Amino acid sequence: MRLLLAVAAALVCSGVAQATPAFTQLQAWYRQGQPITLNELDGFYSGRCFSAGQPDHALSAMIGFYTRTVGENQGPAFPSQHPETKVFTVEAWTKPADYFDNDALFPQLKKEFINEAKNHWRKMSSPSNSPTLSWTNDWEVNGRPDEKHSVVRYNEYFIETWSALLGQDYGDWGFHKAGDTLAMCYYFKLLQD
Repeated sequence: MRLLLAVAAALVCSGVAQATPAFTQLQAWYRQGQPITLNELDGFYSGRCFSAGQPDHALSAMIGFYTRTVGENQGPAFPSQHPETKVFTVEAWTKPADYFDNDALFPQLKKEFINEAKNHWRKMSSPSNSPTLSWTNDWEVNGRPDEKHSVVRYNEYFIETWSALLGQDYGDWGFHKAGDTLAMCYYFKLLQD
């Protein structure tokens, strides 16, 4: 019994038993972060995501935005075309945590990222800057968004929180109730072509 107590005390003193999971630390940083606008997200960034179910398992992640012209071309008398921007994140579930950090891969990854954004365009809301950069995803395109993403700046990091808006199965993230946090992510490396 004394040996077990001594081992437990040693672990607590060394910080092993008291270590804060990355997921929890990112939640704290998000609460302390400063609101941002889309203009501050000035490119594509790599980072890491941590799910509620695996709070210390890092997934490679990338955030960026894509702008394209939407609307019909009705000629100069009836201009209806305008730019529309979508913010998008991707995770690499089967790749190493540093997968998106590789600048040499970025040109190809950027093309894939933009294709993903185009494929899911109708499923993503346009970003809002109030009170911070945020958007929703409606994966079934039924008018009921499934998840909300919000981003703040904490020191040199962009911190993202993903929240469930509906009680449902979120695939790799598992089942969550409305209001649950699915994942916490942080982005730290501006990727270069």
